[in-house]
Amino acid sequence: EDDSTNIAPDAISYCSCISAWAECAATNPSAGANAEAILTRMHKRGEENEDAPKPTTRCFNAVLLAYANGRQKGGGKRALELLRFMESLHSEGYDDCQPDSYTFNIVMKALANCK
Repeated sequence: EDDSTNIAPDAISYCSCISAWAECAATNPSAGANAEAILTRMHKRGEENEDAPKPTTRCFNAVLLAYANGRQKGGGKRALELLRFMESLHSEGYDDCQPDSYTFNIVMKALANCK
């Protein structure tokens, strides 16, 4: 994702990177923030370029899981804020960004795990 190549990330690439942060969240305290930064970049690129991939439920769930697995202070609050953002995007027409039962379960896990 730079000017040195003509290759742009797709939704699967973004989600794979975010999921990798979720996998290492238990041992890396910055994993939740790093995963969210990738999601934010994806969202901004999608707003700037209509052909760029947009955030999906799967991408959001991976970020939420990074916060839940990280057990960091404030992670539960951040998960709730991301859920609200996800719901607002869906109401704005992002059809592939609708919270599902897994989303809500992850948010509850984050609230329980993060003091």
